Amino acid sequence: IIPEVNPNGLVSVDMGEPRLEAAEVPTTLAATGESEDHPGAVVLQELEVGGEMEAVPDAEEMFAPYEERMEKNIARRTQGKLKERWLVTCVSMGNPHAVTFGRPGEETLGGVLDVDNLDVDYYGPLFEKHATFPEKINAHFCRALYDSPESLDDLTDAVKVVHWERGAGKTLACGTGACSVVVAGVLEGRLKDKCLVYVPGGPLQIEWRRSKDNHVIMTGPAQLVYKGLIPV
Repeated sequence: IIPEVNPNGLVSVDMGEPRLEAAEVPTTLAATGESEDHPGAVVLQELEVGGEMEAVPDAEEMFAPYEERMEKNIARRTQGKLKERWLVTCVSMGNPHAVTFGRPGEETLGGVLDVDNLDVDYYGPLFEKHATFPEKINAHFCRALYDSPESLDDLTDAVKVVHWERGAGKTLACGTGACSVVVAGVLEGRLKDKCLVYVPGGPLQIEWRRSKDNHVIMTGPAQLVYKGLIPV
C-alpha cells in the first residue's frame, strides 16, 4: 500500500480491485445474476439468520390452544428465536465482506435500516459466524442517504454504515469495509461510484474507478495518534 498525500492534506490509498465471484469472497451463497457486468457476483442474495421460528404463524398455529399461541408470541419477541431474512451483497477486498441495506420487502430509497439504533452486538455475530461464510465475514449494516429522492432509480453519493469485524466485533471504522460498501451499493443500484461513507470514526471518501482500472481508492484524514519506543 502506497499512500498519497493530497494538496488538501487528506491521504489517498489504492485499495486494489474488488473480487466479486462467490468462491473468491469466499461464500457458499449462490450468484444472483443481478449485475450484468458481474454475473458471478452475489448481489442482493437472501441470507437467513437467527432461530428456526417463522415470523408469521402458519394456519396450524393460529388454531392452537391459547397458552401455546401466547408462548410462541413471546418467543417471537425474544432475540435468537426468530428466523430473519436479510439481503446481502458479498465483496472481497482481500478479506471477506457482507454488506446489507436491510431485509426483503424494505426496498424503499436507501432501505429503511435504522443503523443508529440497530443492535449490532446481536446481529454482528449472526452474520460473522454464519455457515455460508467458511472464513467468517465482516458485516456492514448500511443506509443510503438522499437529499431529495424522487425515485427508486436515483443514485446517491452518501451512505451511513456501522461495522462488525470478524474477530474484533463492533469497530469505529473499517477501511476495506467502507470500500466494500460502495462497491456493493453500486452493484445494487443505490450508490454512485464516488461516495462519502459516514462511519462512527468519521467520514471516508471512497471511489470505485470502474471505467479506469477497476481499483478502489480510499481517501481520508490522517493524524498522529501516539508515539512510543520499543526496546529490542
